[in-house]
Amino acid sequence: AYAASAAGSAGAVASVVAGDAALGTADPVGLYLTATSTTGPPDAPAATSLLAACVRIADDDELLDLAARSGCRALLIGFESLAEATLAETRKRFNAVREAPETAYRRVLEALHGRGIAVMGCFVFGFDSDGPEVFERTAQFVHDADVDLPRFAVLTPFPGTPLHRRLGAEGRLLTDDWSLYDGQHVVFDPARMSPDQLLRGTERAWLETYRWRSIAKRLWGSRTQTALALATNVGYRYYARRLDRYYTCDWRLGIGGDGASTARASRPTATAA
Repeated sequence: AYAASAAGSAGAVASVVAGDAALGTADPVGLYLTATSTTGPPDAPAATSLLAACVRIADDDELLDLAARSGCRALLIGFESLAEATLAETRKRFNAVREAPETAYRRVLEALHGRGIAVMGCFVFGFDSDGPEVFERTAQFVHDADVDLPRFAVLTPFPGTPLHRRLGAEGRLLTDDWSLYDGQHVVFDPARMSPDQLLRGTERAWLETYRWRSIAKRLWGSRTQTALALATNVGYRYYARRLDRYYTCDWRLGIGGDGASTARASRPTATAA
């Protein structure tokens, strides 16, 4: 959506630039996807949307300045978790090398907001180090830190991954219906909570984050790409209140099978303000 709105013409050219993380080196910078408009006067600045990057982009002031000058208006960052144990589990210690995750993430947000770049911050629930407190803690953080567009997902052990093999060996997989491996259904037994607690906690995080007062507070604190951020927050508010019906804001989710799907299908429609 950001790429389309940034390019906005038949002359759009998409390109991918791989940073050190994609190359597997020890100093990850990120993976950047850009969409650049080639229409307009030759000397006009390109309309560019830098879609995704690692948090380490905030360590490079020159790169951030160039991104802002090129027309970067929004950036997706996988913060994943506020827990150091979880970052270690996901091999993303580089998200917070010199300081606690909350402090590191606030620094990233301030650096990007200061250059007029909004942040879609993504978090995942259900790691072995996650307990029932993770939902409130994360929702409170995105509220306090003014994350422009927060998104939450359920940990998913996709087939063929080390996580899927480990959970299978431990007898913790609940279903082999691959249609449920979508980032929203709970398809395994979490270590420190029940599957229902993980499902309901994720729901609460969405609802709390997309209350009107939270949207207003976050966007007022960020004051970055306000029109676009407001539109996307309203869209996500609609989604957050209808998790029983949608996988994403764009596609209707067909639910079949049993087990984990039963818990998802039985979700009540949200009524929080």
